[in-house]
Amino acid sequence: MSNKASEESGTAAPELPLTMGVKFVAEKSGLSKSTVWNHIDCGNLKAIKIGGRTLVTRDSLLEFLSHSSEIPAKVKRTKPARAARSSR
Repeated sequence: MSNKASEESGTAAPELPLTMGVKFVAEKSGLSKSTVWNHIDCGNLKAIKIGGRTLVTRDSLLEFLSHSSEIPAKVKRTKPARAARSSR
């Protein structure tokens, strides 16, 4: 949908890329990276893996934020913490 079409329909087109890394999502949402990871791990925020990157789609972020009042403020990880990178 073009910007002109979205202006005519009365909705603003999101100024977000199609996919975003966890750091970008944290910066734009005001959440910490740890909180973003926790919501991804427990399934509140949908993410995809492409290569070695974990990406959040614009649609899944907007859906997550629109339902944020229904999501608990603190979430516990359902998966074990990621292992620290080994030094090379």
